[in-house]
Amino acid sequence: MHTTDRRLVRELVLIVLLKLALLAGLWFAFVREARVAVDGAAMGGHVLAAPAGVHPAPHPTPNPNRTIPGEPDGH
Repeated sequence: MHTTDRRLVRELVLIVLLKLALLAGLWFAFVREARVAVDGAAMGGHVLAAPAGVHPAPHPTPNPNRTIPGEPDGH
C-alpha cells in the first residue's frame, strides 16, 4: 500500500468511528429511556386478525355452459 492509501484508510476508519460514537450518543440522549407498554392479549388479537381491507376471494361457481378450446364440443 502507498502512504496515500494508508492515510485514506485511516481517515475513513476515523470517520466511521466518529459516526458510530455520534449515533450512540444520540441513542443514549433520546431513545434509551423510551418504553412501550405491550398488552399480550391485544397484541395476540392484532397478530391473528386479518389485515384491514382484505377479504378472502370468493370461490368461483362452475359454469356448465363454458367450453374449453380443444376439448370435445369446444370448437
